[in-house]
Amino acid sequence: MWPTILDTLGALAVLASVAAQIAFIRKTRQSASREARPQSARRKPFR
Repeated sequence: MWPTILDTLGALAVLASVAAQIAFIRKTRQSASREARPQSARRKPFR
C-alpha cells in the first residue's frame, strides 16, 4: 500500500514542478515580448 501512495505523491510532485516551470516560462516570455513592442502596440487592461 505505501509504495503506491509514495509513487502517487512522487508523480504529483513531478506534475506540480512541470506546471510551475511552464508558468514561469510563460511569465518570462510575456514580459520579454512586452518590452520588445512599442507602447502603442500594447493592449490596455480590460476594466
